[in-house]
Amino acid sequence: MSLLTRLTISIGLIAGLVTWAFVGPLSALNVQVWAIFIAWASYYHSGGTAKALQTNILCHIFGALVGWVALILITIYSQKLGIAAIAGISVFLGAVVIVQFSKFSLLSNIPSAFYGFATIAGYSFLAGKLDSLYATSPLENPLSVTTISLFLGAFIGWLSESFAIALGREHQQQTT
Repeated sequence: MSLLTRLTISIGLIAGLVTWAFVGPLSALNVQVWAIFIAWASYYHSGGTAKALQTNILCHIFGALVGWVALILITIYSQKLGIAAIAGISVFLGAVVIVQFSKFSLLSNIPSAFYGFATIAGYSFLAGKLDSLYATSPLENPLSVTTISLFLGAFIGWLSESFAIALGREHQQQTT
């Protein structure tokens, strides 16, 4: 069985199960399926290795944290400066922080940090969660919802690759 066929089975099966689980019986956990898929794709895009798993998780969380601070700045200063001006300034500052911190090897995956930033911003704006930035419940706070979703996505990326590799081993054992 080719690697593409094994990945097709693994990714398709796990994607269906993840979607079913978090849209259905686990929906109360508020995990964002679309954020899982972003982190999952990022894992593969970053090389699909143990190092990719590590840097993706750390950079997604870092980017989400930087994005969370940017959102706080937006909510605090939007009345004084206008939403467009403070959004531009906040994103500028966030981008500067992300790129400057990439000099540290564990935070060197700049695209993954921007995925984290974009995911928390997208979730907060599109789901109307700007008023939940300080929520103490991890199921309500955009920072925890985003980081949990991205962590799961990176881990599920690794899991899908591991399952595809295991399918290859099983196939090899059957043909020998």
